[in-house]
Amino acid sequence: IVLVGPQDEKFQASKLHQLKNVLFTGLKPQKDLFKYINSFDVCINPQLVNELTIGNYPRKIDEYLAAGKPVVATKTRAMDLFKDYTYLAERKEDYLELIKLALIQDTEELSRE
Repeated sequence: IVLVGPQDEKFQASKLHQLKNVLFTGLKPQKDLFKYINSFDVCINPQLVNELTIGNYPRKIDEYLAAGKPVVATKTRAMDLFKDYTYLAERKEDYLELIKLALIQDTEELSRE
């Protein structure tokens, strides 16, 4: 799992940092982001749902979909716009199953739609 972008203090203390199969790249220049996105099998956008994030427009989802990537994201009001094109997780436990489903269902034909 490759996670690209900045981390707040709470996330830096996460147990994810102890896992050998999780790589944190930190913040990357905008010009390099497509290289990362293009290498992903599935793009994810996990979020804690709170007053700030519930209505946040996730610009990165546009980039993931434009690249033809399957997307698993946290279900929020803003993500309802993408419900027909993404896999939406209501709980953190949903992510593993939805990622597996995205890997199975993703096809060249689907990514062109």
